[in-house]
Amino acid sequence: MKINQLVYVFSLLAGLLLLPEASRAQVKIGNNYTTIGSNSNLEVEATNGNKVIVDKTTGAVSVSGTFSGDPLQVTGVKEGQTSAAQTLMITADGYVQKAPAAVSLQPRFIASMKQNASQVVPSATTNTPIDFVSVDFQSYPGSVDLVNNRIVVPRAGYYQINGTLGVDDAAGTLVSTCIYYQKNATPIGENCYRNLAPNLGSLTGTRQSGSFSIVVYLNANDTVSAFIANSSMNTALTAGVALNATGGSLQVIELR
Repeated sequence: MKINQLVYVFSLLAGLLLLPEASRAQVKIGNNYTTIGSNSNLEVEATNGNKVIVDKTTGAVSVSGTFSGDPLQVTGVKEGQTSAAQTLMITADGYVQKAPAAVSLQPRFIASMKQNASQVVPSATTNTPIDFVSVDFQSYPGSVDLVNNRIVVPRAGYYQINGTLGVDDAAGTLVSTCIYYQKNATPIGENCYRNLAPNLGSLTGTRQSGSFSIVVYLNANDTVSAFIANSSMNTALTAGVALNATGGSLQVIELR
């Protein structure tokens, strides 16, 4: 090392030794380097004024913020619900890392619709879709399709399908009727009824109904509906006036 370099180094060391204690305890780097906070051991300041600060007393680190007593304080990042890519988390091992994407919990799918109590089934007609007139409940708005008399599921999974659909024999004649439940266009179950009139006397107004329940796997956008199969020539067969003067219903519940 040259003589002039040695002289410079010794001069620098001597100058540092002569500095006040407070000055030697503080280091400022970056923008506005001549000004440092009275409680800072170290400050690194960017041109926009953001700082990394090491507190003199506690050794806590603050990034772009002011201390509130926490060992590490980071401000200016967004919450996980807004942008997980800009969120920090501390692991069980004490490491600071980017947080995983926030999980949005989806509500369980439940939908039901009420049967039209005034629907008339034409004579000698089979596979007449059951008409539904109102929404009982839908956890996903629009999942009950009253125009096409069906329920549309939002995602793949196991679902329970419940039905309390039925018909009235208004004429009291010999009537055999089946109500079929279907996934898309494929039947998955049935309720069949047979009115014994006139063999047992007049049964005019007799309700032919029953409950139905099945668990099936459905894919996203699969549909659930029902239809009536009228196997007689009874023109007075009507659907749906239950004993309590309300129609039946069709319900789909997601199992999870």
